[in-house]
Amino acid sequence: SSTMEVGNEEKHANAEFIVKACNAHDELVEACKLALEFFTALDIKQKTISGLSLELNEALQKAGS
Repeated sequence: SSTMEVGNEEKHANAEFIVKACNAHDELVEACKLALEFFTALDIKQKTISGLSLELNEALQKAGS
């Protein structure tokens, strides 16, 4: 019967590990989503900034000519 108990303890430990792993996975997925949102927003800002700098450049060239 002692072998049965060890088997059950192992199964229990595995189940706990799986639950913890799934929770960690969910947190990781959330973190990845947040990172994606952040970098997408950053990318949009950078495009806006480079667009503005292009416009400023053109305006300066027109003013200088």
